[in-house]
Amino acid sequence: MLLLLVAGLCPPAAAAEDGRFTVVIPLTEHDDWKQKVDDGMAVVLDRLLPQKERAQVTLAGVPYLLRATPSPQRVRFQFRPLAVIAALERRALHPLKVAPHLALQIAMHDASGVEMAQTETLLRDEARTIAERWGIDLREPEAAAPDAMALRLDWRWMDDQWLALTVVADDDRLVALGGESRIDAGAPMEQLHARLQRILLRARDAARSEREQNPRITQPVAVPEQAGEQTVTLTIMQPATLAEQVGLEQVLRAVPQVKAITPLVLSRQWQRYRLTVRDTAWVVGWFANRGMQAVLTPDGWEVR
Repeated sequence: MLLLLVAGLCPPAAAAEDGRFTVVIPLTEHDDWKQKVDDGMAVVLDRLLPQKERAQVTLAGVPYLLRATPSPQRVRFQFRPLAVIAALERRALHPLKVAPHLALQIAMHDASGVEMAQTETLLRDEARTIAERWGIDLREPEAAAPDAMALRLDWRWMDDQWLALTVVADDDRLVALGGESRIDAGAPMEQLHARLQRILLRARDAARSEREQNPRITQPVAVPEQAGEQTVTLTIMQPATLAEQVGLEQVLRAVPQVKAITPLVLSRQWQRYRLTVRDTAWVVGWFANRGMQAVLTPDGWEVR
């Protein structure tokens, strides 16, 4: 009760409240209030500090408490942003002064290349939960700020046990988090949640670093549509490991005539891509130079 009275004497929060400094904690009548405030501060530190610095510090919560608002079975704590950040900087740490912006796209396909819309929705919900817990400003690309870091996660089932993930990002450290993994049929969402959280936390720290080192233009730039572009389907009828698939995508992206490439089906036996290209005159010769034969079929280009 004393804690609530002290908190109630504090000035009101600023209009533009940073949600990272507000934490809701479960509460019972037998709980230690001071411990609950410390638990709330621990969540704030999780949100503010890069992962490599988080273990270096703990802060008592009461000196930084702005307000405590109890309700049945929980309490809402608000901490003082400037005071917390100043305390961390005095310890030579590097708190994220603003929430990192991520523009996230998630796609999930089965082994036949069919979109799994329900699973995509579950993964987006998981991503929003993770983002709120760890202090990330997560948006859909169309609603994201102009300076948001773009991140795309393409999940594709290779069979009933193996799931391949392709991470599309400007940061090579994020791209390296892709790969194949075996999924336990008894708890698939738990495994997907753990992997998604690992990627989002790495992206959070990368977005912070990029924003501080290379500030972006804050106004969107319109890109005119190029005349003469066309979309084609490319099917590779050859076995390939994930590393070989990634390698092929990288060299295709380097082809001057290729404007964009989107994996549609990735399996160990064959792969299919959607390409946006200026023209297709290069296709036959390009694959012939690599010992393969490209043939135009009614369903698109087929390579063997």
